[in-house]
Amino acid sequence: MTIDKEIEKGTTEEEYEEDPKVYEVGFHIVPTTAEDDVASVVNTVRDTIENLSGVIISEGTPKMTQLAYSMDHIVANKKSIFDKGDFGWVKFQVVPENVLKIKEDLEKNDSVFRFLIISTVKEDTISKKTMVKFKKTAPAPKQEIKKTDKKEEIKEEEVDKAIEDLVVE
Repeated sequence: MTIDKEIEKGTTEEEYEEDPKVYEVGFHIVPTTAEDDVASVVNTVRDTIENLSGVIISEGTPKMTQLAYSMDHIVANKKSIFDKGDFGWVKFQVVPENVLKIKEDLEKNDSVFRFLIISTVKEDTISKKTMVKFKKTAPAPKQEIKKTDKKEEIKEEEVDKAIEDLVVE
């Protein structure tokens, strides 16, 4: 559930103050960012969460991914169009009232051109890749089909006799 939907549900302030909830932020880093600086952008996202009393649960290292469609991003009054970006994610636990502050900080971060914050669960939800094992079976034994090329000779006398017997009856 996105943060805006959670706010629309009418969550009371008492619920916000009591329980920290688990969230996950997925973000794309501007592809013009140097590989060495990608780690510092991730650290900035982590610091934003931790400065608001958030606890990091897990994270995914950003990897360059091709976007499904081109996106534009304005930095210093200059519009740039991107068709790829480093995608990373961070799962964290924080009091819900601080999520909007995290959202505002991410919107101000020029190195992040797209992000999504969702409410999730603490457990690991990534499915494990398993290898399917097939049992090897012995091939079915070949069955030999024997053809007999023996043709019995039929005598005309026997055929005539069989016909006469059928006609007489």
